[in-house]
Amino acid sequence: MSTASHRKAPPEDAVREVATEVVLIPRPPTAPVGGGLKARTQFATILLSVESEGGLVGESYLSLESIAQARGLAAIMAEACQAVVGVDAFARARSCRAVVGELHDLLPGSGAVQMLVSLVDLALWDLCGKITGMPVWRLAGGEGREVPCYASHGLFSGETDDQLEVSAHRLVEAGFKGVKLRIGRRPLADDVARARRVRDAVGPEASIMVDGLWSMSSSEAISFARAVEDLKIAWLEDPVAEGNVAELRRVRDNVAVPIASAERISSVAEFRRLLDADVLDVAILDVHHIGGPTGWLLCAALANERGISVAGHSAPSYSAQLVSAAENGLVVEYFPWWDELQGGAMTPDRGLFTMAGQPGWGMPLDKAAIDAYRERLEETVGVKR
Repeated sequence: MSTASHRKAPPEDAVREVATEVVLIPRPPTAPVGGGLKARTQFATILLSVESEGGLVGESYLSLESIAQARGLAAIMAEACQAVVGVDAFARARSCRAVVGELHDLLPGSGAVQMLVSLVDLALWDLCGKITGMPVWRLAGGEGREVPCYASHGLFSGETDDQLEVSAHRLVEAGFKGVKLRIGRRPLADDVARARRVRDAVGPEASIMVDGLWSMSSSEAISFARAVEDLKIAWLEDPVAEGNVAELRRVRDNVAVPIASAERISSVAEFRRLLDADVLDVAILDVHHIGGPTGWLLCAALANERGISVAGHSAPSYSAQLVSAAENGLVVEYFPWWDELQGGAMTPDRGLFTMAGQPGWGMPLDKAAIDAYRERLEETVGVKR
């Protein structure tokens, strides 16, 4: 009887070292997002690097508003990620389970834990791409199709009507074929009028994604959707309070406008329950919430079984490759605020993301930008590293 032996020396693709850091990315001043949400003024960004024994490095990032929260999560991450040292980079599921095990006291399955697992998974996909010389979209089974995106860096609820019109013109002139309009916390007639003003500004061909920011009752959402039905908006996103599936179902059953949701779902099981409730026309998946690319792609496959399209929420450079790889991938939400961190890689041209052939995510984090963001954090908190 023979027994299997294990190599004492770690293979070239085993994880040798994991490092974290927090930097501060300024956000361009804009009107408040609206919908009762706290205004975004900055991005306290956690950077994660995972180095293999062969000297290749996988990277990922996650942005929050709060510096204190980002620093706390980064410290937790630095400790928990020691569990992946020595593990094969391709054993992503094993590594993520190991991280979850380290975070047992923080209630695995919760949003914060899933965000940390997502960071690990993102970095490991990047590392695996660099080991194989393949981009993530290819590793995920994609064929490299182009992906449209819609502009989400304008049309905020806090903008005046005139500012709204200027923003709409600016975005379509930049080549975007779709834009996001935030509504809620205003009288219904005002939101309807603003939607019409945006349609007039962007023309009949551009897509308008309307985000209710969880701010409406089901009756208000139904009234709004019926009032703008002739505008042919692409979808009405998150119109009612988060988690109120019954109210969301009531909206979907009573309007012709497609209903989109799921960006804050943080587990595959939770997403499956949402699918079972039959409340979605479009599933909006956030790679930082759902368990990284592994969770994102699994949810996309589950949605595809139901004939439901998926869209990428935020993190456009990650989302674009995943949407491209998914059979039911539809569109990506685009913000420009991380472009400098990524050295200008994976940015859209005239509203389209083109899949490049660089390995991993194809966007090594820009060291000069990181140095500047590190200095900004030090100046903001008054503490040197």
